[in-house]
Amino acid sequence: MAHDRGGLKRLNTRDRKRLKRIHGLVVQLGICRIVTNQELRETQKELDIKKKRLDWIRYLVRTDHRSVVKKISESKPQGIRIGKS
Repeated sequence: MAHDRGGLKRLNTRDRKRLKRIHGLVVQLGICRIVTNQELRETQKELDIKKKRLDWIRYLVRTDHRSVVKKISESKPQGIRIGKS
């Protein structure tokens, strides 16, 4: 098991190095610097959220028109919205 963790750590390190190379340098206040691991993680989270949204939309497009989920997603709410004023 310890061997697997070491291998996974090396893969993650290699992936981060490649992502840093893809993102290139960042210019901040006139100074060039390499993207930090934290910035890479934040970017990855944003991409994961967008991917999940796209996956959900693809699912809705493929579902049968009689599906409850499809009907709800295509319906238009009626009435007055009550909430914070």
